[in-house]
Amino acid sequence: MFDLGTYLRNWEPRMLSILRIMVGLLYMQHGLNKLLDFPPSANPRPCVKEADDDGLPDLLNEDIPTRPDPTDSRFDLEAIAPGVWPTAFSNPFLLNLDGGDWTAPGL
Repeated sequence: MFDLGTYLRNWEPRMLSILRIMVGLLYMQHGLNKLLDFPPSANPRPCVKEADDDGLPDLLNEDIPTRPDPTDSRFDLEAIAPGVWPTAFSNPFLLNLDGGDWTAPGL
């Protein structure tokens, strides 16, 4: 008699491998289209230029993020939240509130 559960268990690894191959091919097609314009698309992008021949695409100057101006008041932490900077990167669960040196928990 036909058992659907056994049939599906036999085909599950095969279908999963086909799915993985197809997703990998889609990622590869997207990357090739983005970098090399292959296969040609309806709205082609400009080809990526390389100035130093290292095999990596170079970023344009407008694509590189820069630090904000230090005089910009939107990024002044002391103006936004006074007194936060000394404890900004401390873990409140590991602080010794009695005033001694920090020791690793469990030692």
